[in-house]
Amino acid sequence: MMAARLGKKANRGRFVNRFWYHTPDDPDAWHGLLSVLKDYEKNGPDRPWPVAVAHFRAVQSRMNAIRAERSTGDPPAVQPLRNPCSRSPATIIDPVLAIFQ
Repeated sequence: MMAARLGKKANRGRFVNRFWYHTPDDPDAWHGLLSVLKDYEKNGPDRPWPVAVAHFRAVQSRMNAIRAERSTGDPPAVQPLRNPCSRSPATIIDPVLAIFQ
């Protein structure tokens, strides 16, 4: 669908102008990529590159752990709930509370 929209020369030109040069009246609105890059050039990023990489890797590791939990079946906190009749109320409630911590 996007290729069809960009097929006409006028549409391609409009896309390029909005993507690179868009400057809205509202300062909180979306700006074109050129102004974003110029701002980075002038002010630099919010955090140093090594810190951003460490943050990304920590989030990626957490995501992989969640994905592994979901692909192997029930997360460990839910497994004790499968047969609740044979357990005391405390052993049922504690894993449920652990989910929300």
